[in-house]
Amino acid sequence: MAVKKKTATKTSTAKVAPAAKAAETVKEAAKETAAKAVDTAKTETKADTKEKEAEVKAEVSEAKTAVKKETAKAAAPAKKAAKKPELVQEVYVEYGDNQIYTDEVVNRIKEKYVGEGHYLASIKSLKVYFNLDERRAYYVINDKPEDNQFVEF
Repeated sequence: MAVKKKTATKTSTAKVAPAAKAAETVKEAAKETAAKAVDTAKTETKADTKEKEAEVKAEVSEAKTAVKKETAKAAAPAKKAAKKPELVQEVYVEYGDNQIYTDEVVNRIKEKYVGEGHYLASIKSLKVYFNLDERRAYYVINDKPEDNQFVEF
């Protein structure tokens, strides 16, 4: 009986070997097919990605063009407004035979203020009151009235 077992074992091994080889061949073929499929998928994905990148670039380009057009439209009214001539004001006070140019008085007030050690940029508001009888222009800077704040004209 021992001989029969060896023969049986050899026979089953001989039968298994071609089946195992076939299975391995099938596995290798499956691996190769899978690898080809992955490569194809990667290639298709790259192509899809490139197409999508091109689409996104086109959309971005269109958006930039639209923004430029809107900016140009918004800037057009500003240019028109800038073309208007600036209002020039000259205010004079006349009394008797005398004439006072108000801008000259305001400039004197600013010079005096700076001469006192203040900064010109610190002036937020300036109110000027003319007293023609005294020939003085009294002023209040930044709503802080102080005594004897005047210039003569």
